[in-house]
Amino acid sequence: MWTITTNDNQKLIIIKSGETLDLKNLEQILSVIYLDNNGEYSSFNRFANLSGIKNIEVDINALVDNVKLHRQINPPKNDVKIAVYLPFGVTHSLAELYKLMMENDTFGIMVSSSLAKCAAHIDVDQSTLNG
Repeated sequence: MWTITTNDNQKLIIIKSGETLDLKNLEQILSVIYLDNNGEYSSFNRFANLSGIKNIEVDINALVDNVKLHRQINPPKNDVKIAVYLPFGVTHSLAELYKLMMENDTFGIMVSSSLAKCAAHIDVDQSTLNG
């Protein structure tokens, strides 16, 4: 089961994956980030723990198109740092491809198998990511 937690004090969104990434999960995540709270969460840094994914049932083009569409709805008011944590493997390769396709001047994306590096990238204590 996917969980999404927002931390208003640290301006941080924490996403923990379920076993399957599909269009329904993607839409849920994007809705929280870009539509909830009048779009204010679009300016929050993000940590995505994708270590639980076993199945990917959305193609990369659908993923990228959905993210681009939501980014246009409520663009962030500041630069956003995104840290993606996952073990190496096929999922890691897809995350790296996503980074190459989506990173720009506003969105700094890092993919790592190290929680410490993820925490440093989004400027939070590592213990914040475990909660």
